Amino acid sequence: MLSKTFSYVSAHSHKYFQDNLASDLVNKVQNISESIENIFMPMINIANILFTVLIAIFIANTISIYFSLALTMWVILFVIISIMLSKDIIHYSKDLAQINSILSGKYVDSLMVE
Repeated sequence: MLSKTFSYVSAHSHKYFQDNLASDLVNKVQNISESIENIFMPMINIANILFTVLIAIFIANTISIYFSLALTMWVILFVIISIMLSKDIIHYSKDLAQINSILSGKYVDSLMVE
């Protein structure tokens, strides 16, 4: 995936490379490879957690229906609160990516000056 992305980026015109900082391009290529892993790992983790919660609710149901209902309500409440709070993380994630790009650009520019 990384080599295909590199080939795609390197096929652009010289003007493209003059208009964009080298660090921005490098960060974007690296972010693509990291993003693929970041897409699949949470899905696997969610499946594992869901399976574990379902088993816990089933086992709790064998003890008491009220215990099972309490656990189910707690899980639903936890998921709702997590989803609400995760919306703030997207904003901070975009800010972090922009700051990393700027920092890498300054680092590359300082190396090219010397």
